Amino acid sequence: PPVKTPPQAGSCPKPFDEPDRRIGDGTFTELSDPGLALFPLNDSPKYDEVMQGALANCPLMAVLAGIANAKPVFLKDMIAEKPCKVVTRYGKKQFTSDTLVTVKFKDQSISVSKLLWRDEGGDIIYSHGANTPQAGWMSYVEKAYAQRPGIRGYGGLDGQLVSGTKPNANTYFEKVLGTYEVLTVNK
Repeated sequence: PPVKTPPQAGSCPKPFDEPDRRIGDGTFTELSDPGLALFPLNDSPKYDEVMQGALANCPLMAVLAGIANAKPVFLKDMIAEKPCKVVTRYGKKQFTSDTLVTVKFKDQSISVSKLLWRDEGGDIIYSHGANTPQAGWMSYVEKAYAQRPGIRGYGGLDGQLVSGTKPNANTYFEKVLGTYEVLTVNK
């Protein structure tokens, strides 16, 4: 039977569960590989490639856009693809992908399938590339973040639906890049 947790980074995994969709997102018709390259252009990743999707997770998208603008090589080093048969499930349905994507956060690496939720028109519901050709890097960072322990799937990234402490830019920044210091400069 499939396991609940995502696979170890970089290994061809045993079947595992896809992250839960956000509650109330009943318009999804498809979980499929949209065929996105992580970095389709020579100058990718860029801040203007980031398009927030159906989630109220603008702090995560802002952090990713900021990193893409300030240090794009960090994102290229953070995300890797591996050809591999990936079997996942959502509910009772089973899905397959031919690529494993591993995202190296500061404190842990998480691997996900290349499958993304799409609507009836075939558009990606959650974060996606804003330009043509669409970049996929932000979609897979978001998906891997949704698989982090304690996040509870895509719903755990949605600031409007999370009970208790809402995600914020500082939290995302620390998980992606690590801790930081605030320096006060006196004039």
